[in-house]
Amino acid sequence: MTYKKTPKNAEENVCETCDFVSSKKSDFERHLLTRKHKILTNTYKKNTENAEYICVCGKQYKHRQSLNNHRNRCNFEKNLENSDIEKNMEKDENMEKDEKMEKEEHHSSNDYKEMFIEMMNQNQKLQQQMVELIPQVKGNTTNNTLNNYNINLFLNEQCKDALNIMDFVNSLTIELSDLERTGTHGFADGISNIFVKAIKNLDITKRPIHCTDLKREVLYVKDNESWNKDSEDNTKLKSAIQTLKQNNVRKITEWVTENPESQEMNNPKSEIFMNMLHENTGNQDKSMPKIIKNVAKNVVLDK
Repeated sequence: MTYKKTPKNAEENVCETCDFVSSKKSDFERHLLTRKHKILTNTYKKNTENAEYICVCGKQYKHRQSLNNHRNRCNFEKNLENSDIEKNMEKDENMEKDEKMEKEEHHSSNDYKEMFIEMMNQNQKLQQQMVELIPQVKGNTTNNTLNNYNINLFLNEQCKDALNIMDFVNSLTIELSDLERTGTHGFADGISNIFVKAIKNLDITKRPIHCTDLKREVLYVKDNESWNKDSEDNTKLKSAIQTLKQNNVRKITEWVTENPESQEMNNPKSEIFMNMLHENTGNQDKSMPKIIKNVAKNVVLDK
């Protein structure tokens, strides 16, 4: 007999031969007793001794020809054949779908596997780069911290008695030759000469300004009894240079008194006088970067 019951824990009972499915056991057992089931499973027997030719629908004939004639018009047999064909076609289609899905799943699985391996490799490279980078960052941070600590220690301990920047500028003695130099060599050269000459005459611990990075022009300036890093545009040093310029201009009257011929036309001193006025009273914004650089390179701290 070619039927089967599903396992006890399943919800359906299936008869594959008759394509019958039932969730109730009583209905399934009733199906097993039907004429159709018995015919298809060759368990149907009719009480006749003379019937030798039997159709799948259950009808019996004594002669082959009668059976053949019946089969030509038997809908039950035709429906059964068509049902078998459809089942086979559906089974083939399902098999093809299953094979296709299996191939796609296999291909997708390979893609995910390759992607995962690639991600792992990239992650390992990134971790290695971070491991290599951490000591460098840590080293740079440590060096910067130590440098800042050493600079502040040097300035606040060894240079605690240094002059304030404005006190230094106002204490400078400007000679008439210094003023005259601004007329003959230009404002930037003349002011730089006055500033640097005075700085060099001071002990390094008494200087009001120090440079820790010449390339970036990093300057530390003492102002109001406190050492601080000057701003990026060197505001404190520019203010000091501006004060020095004003003190220099005040010497012009004294220079004219010492050189009265400068007021005469076509006198060589007259040309120097006009150049001094031009250099010391004009716009010196373009000269500031040159003066700052000249000062910075003469107050660089040794590392």
